[in-house]
Amino acid sequence: MPTQFRPARAGDICILLLPDDDELTRLNEHQRFLASHFGGQIHQAVHLTVQRFAPPTHSHLQSLIFNLADTLSHFSSLTFTALSSFSIYSNFKQSHIVKWEIAETDELRRYVSLTDRALDEISVSLTERYANDWNSTWVTAIDGVTNTAITGEQIGVKYPHHLFTARRIWFSEIKGANEFEVLAKAWLKT
Repeated sequence: MPTQFRPARAGDICILLLPDDDELTRLNEHQRFLASHFGGQIHQAVHLTVQRFAPPTHSHLQSLIFNLADTLSHFSSLTFTALSSFSIYSNFKQSHIVKWEIAETDELRRYVSLTDRALDEISVSLTERYANDWNSTWVTAIDGVTNTAITGEQIGVKYPHHLFTARRIWFSEIKGANEFEVLAKAWLKT
């Protein structure tokens, strides 16, 4: 994730891809294993942030999100494969966290492109969001990490492996540091 973006701020909207509840239960077991070595707490709502943006000032937020949800939910579920896990300092959280790195697939690139086009259509400024065609490949696993000198491979995690299948879309508003409000939820096609 070498590209730099403006810092997240209150009022930003995040488009998140999440597993369903059954798969999240399995994923939580893997997180507990990581936390037993890295320290910290499991990140509750495991997700991939596809995009973070400031809504245009002239927009009605609920109708904007409804239209985005309608467009983005026509895509089929996406499968994510973990390639590694590592700790990194998060300026936003003001602590170390553990991230999984996932494979950048053609289907993820197509979904990001669809998201970019949808944001272009509603006039979200390029300075107020992630760059077009930039693909996030980091998923937070653990918050508040205390042991930053190890990687998943060093504790016996075998990569690559299936991480999760994204079936849900959440639209979340940043309220402040570690404060979020889920504004809407949708399902990807199965």
